[in-house]
Amino acid sequence: MDRKGLSGIITVVLFVLLILVAIGIIWAFLNPFITEGTSGVGAIGNCLQVRLEAANCVDNTGSYSLTVRRGADDVTLSDVKLIFYDAQDNTEVKDILGDSIDTQIPDALGSRTYSNIILASLQSASKVGVSAVIISNDEEHTCEQVSELVDCE
Repeated sequence: MDRKGLSGIITVVLFVLLILVAIGIIWAFLNPFITEGTSGVGAIGNCLQVRLEAANCVDNTGSYSLTVRRGADDVTLSDVKLIFYDAQDNTEVKDILGDSIDTQIPDALGSRTYSNIILASLQSASKVGVSAVIISNDEEHTCEQVSELVDCE
């Protein structure tokens, strides 16, 4: 009779060991997804803080001028993207620094007017929006369009 009690204890110990091994396998599988998945959270939070708006878009017959205003935020921007739309909602994206439109982007609570912006793929732009390119965790991250669209007149 003593052997039957001992057999039950061995079964419980083996069952606990089996559960621990299963937990280890599941953790080894999920851990990379969890740690990589949270690396973009800081960037998303910074994108929500950015206050950019396009203002006063002027069509100068072949080139455009646009004023970009920036509100109060403490996010480090590495560039600003200007997103031009035509009447059919086709887009062309211009980077202020990357496409050498200018050498500066607006500081917090500042504004800057960019002139002589020439579009290559759109015949004419009817509206424009802006998007921030931020630095988060030593990586560049392009935010979704953060401004309302402004008509180009």
